[in-house]
Amino acid sequence: MSVSALLQARLARLGPARISGRAAASAAPGPGLSDLVARLERLRARAAPVEVRSAAPLAARLGGTEVEDGVIEVERRLPLWHRQGRVSLARLADADPARAGIRGRAGRIDDLLFLDTETTGLAGGTGTVAFVVGLGALSGGHFVLRPFVLARPGAEAAMLARLAAGFAPQTMLASYNGKSYDLPLLATRFRLARLPDPCAGRAHADLLHAARRALRGQVPDFRLKTVEEAVLRHRRRDDLPGSEAPAAWRALLREGRWEPLAGVLRHNRDDLVSLAALFVHLACIAPAANRLI
Repeated sequence: MSVSALLQARLARLGPARISGRAAASAAPGPGLSDLVARLERLRARAAPVEVRSAAPLAARLGGTEVEDGVIEVERRLPLWHRQGRVSLARLADADPARAGIRGRAGRIDDLLFLDTETTGLAGGTGTVAFVVGLGALSGGHFVLRPFVLARPGAEAAMLARLAAGFAPQTMLASYNGKSYDLPLLATRFRLARLPDPCAGRAHADLLHAARRALRGQVPDFRLKTVEEAVLRHRRRDDLPGSEAPAAWRALLREGRWEPLAGVLRHNRDDLVSLAALFVHLACIAPAANRLI
């Protein structure tokens, strides 16, 4: 008997009812399986980063402009009569970087950029991204704040290029712990993006080290918030701690929530204004022996 005949004989013994029943049992999902599959799909969608197609809606919510594909700039201008605690920004115009003794080539106060970053982690390393890079500078009778915001990871190179375009040959930098954290982090990001680092070789005042020299014994620690309150007499309201910045970035990417990111921007702007006020205090108010060196 041929193989074909054998199969036909076996199928005849099973009968059509038994065949159709077995086929249906094998094809139909078990009880609750469809619900389980749907739940898994929802969890996977929730965990996956949301790639924002256009950053324009986010820029509008943050009060900024999409200046490159996936890169947002949120500019704010403060009048020089603005006070950060007891220090007026008007005195910034009188702060001579040369008299303040900034390391390296010193120029005019208009050439000084205050820099502060908000990142995906505090440990640094190649996996840490600066998703907000804030710049502050004296310009046209105002203190101009220009944070750049990364709306999606794929736009990092564009953000770094836009950041570098704002540096002139004579630009100097001021930061708080930038020597150990912000500048090395940015150097890594520029290197990974295969772009030249615009911060390399700049005259740079790290106000953390200057504060340690000038305020030794006057403050319990040298966190910027502590120095603000003790020296500038400035107390923040509704501040989002810098340690919560990574969670705000994840909330944007995974869930599309922009409100935590707005809190990060407020924190970054307050950092930059406090940097300028602290620079005034150290360069113009503190005793000459304690000025920046």
